[in-house]
Amino acid sequence: MSQKGMTAKAIERFLYNDCGLKGLSGVSNDVRELQTSSEPRAKLALDYFVYRIALLTGMLAAAMSGIDAFVFTAGIGENSSAIRNAVVRRLSWLGLELDPVPAAAAGRVVVEAPD
Repeated sequence: MSQKGMTAKAIERFLYNDCGLKGLSGVSNDVRELQTSSEPRAKLALDYFVYRIALLTGMLAAAMSGIDAFVFTAGIGENSSAIRNAVVRRLSWLGLELDPVPAAAAGRVVVEAPD
């Protein structure tokens, strides 16, 4: 898409709808769609997403001399155990781990480990 002569509204739409996960995957910016897609670029987009979360978290942990907690929020944090697991695997060097038995009975996702 040529950006020459684009209106502010068109640029906003482009940035919010055609960049990020959709730009990398060529499929969608919806993690649910990417997780079920057979398109190799969908996997690339999700892998890059997890990589960026880990990269930025590592930078913050270094700047703050560690972290006390890591919180998953919003739709992806609430609903994508695959993304949560992938992020925690990448950040295991910080001591992050997931409780293997979330408190589903409480009607919420609890990802903290006993320690």
